[in-house]
Amino acid sequence: MGLFGNKQPEGKTLLLLDVENGSVGSALVHLQPDQPLKLFGERRANLRVLPTRDSQSLLREIQHGIHTAASHIAELAASLRQHDTTNQAGSISRAAIYLGAPWSQPDLAQGTPSFVGRMRDIVRRELELLGPMQHSFFTATGGVLGGASRALPNDDTYLLCIVGGEVTELLLVHNNNASGYATLPLGTHTLVRTMRAHGFSDAEAHSAMRLPPDHAEPMLAAQKQFAHEFEATVGTLLHHSPIKRVWVVSRGELGEWFAKALSNSANVAGLFPQGGEVRVLRASHVAPHLTAHAHEPDLLLGLHALHAEAVPTGRQVL
Repeated sequence: MGLFGNKQPEGKTLLLLDVENGSVGSALVHLQPDQPLKLFGERRANLRVLPTRDSQSLLREIQHGIHTAASHIAELAASLRQHDTTNQAGSISRAAIYLGAPWSQPDLAQGTPSFVGRMRDIVRRELELLGPMQHSFFTATGGVLGGASRALPNDDTYLLCIVGGEVTELLLVHNNNASGYATLPLGTHTLVRTMRAHGFSDAEAHSAMRLPPDHAEPMLAAQKQFAHEFEATVGTLLHHSPIKRVWVVSRGELGEWFAKALSNSANVAGLFPQGGEVRVLRASHVAPHLTAHAHEPDLLLGLHALHAEAVPTGRQVL
């Protein structure tokens, strides 16, 4: 019997671990010949918004998040192995670990990205909870590109704006290949800190992010700051490759907030003299490629799952 009670060909289960700079996500992916992916056990640990962007404090928070994610997967896999109908799904064949900035650095010229050694050591130690297994490290940008190339319409050239907790990564894509990369020192945590500075609690800040920006003056200032940083950085990427579309990648509802920040900026619009649009890459773009997922699929885990299926040997391409 298969994972959900139907007779299926034998498959393999892959562990996904997504380590970004504001959260850690994990899931199991069941791969079966000639069958869409089954994504299950999705869990994301959101990190505390620290008062400052201190690297050592952030590293400690990330380590705790990785431990939480690995413990969750270990418990889930053990539970699945207790039952005949799900035993196969609980037997993990390998792990694919996706590290976002600043834990990874794509190398578009050589195709051999670099990873922070200390972060890789932390991940390997935590994976020991699950016993010995093969594992591969990928850049999160490579995972997003691999998933987006399957989930999005066939655009010739576009820009992926991948918003994390502390860092936003920009990836220029031409014919499904990366041709430019940059980062912005801003993310969702920046918004919370901005609201804190104006007397908002964290709960009030998260609520304000889901309202139109004119409901809170600090949010207007934050939108202008994000658009300014985007314009200053992306101009060099677009010098030789004009585009007509920006895809914003952000978990939850905040993708809309960042997309509006760019859409409402006259200066950003000036980067696209032939016209263009800013759109949000949503979980609904990924869901048709999955036969099973959470009620609200985790966008990044879904994109990484599509990438991992397409790169079964662990070869890094970004």
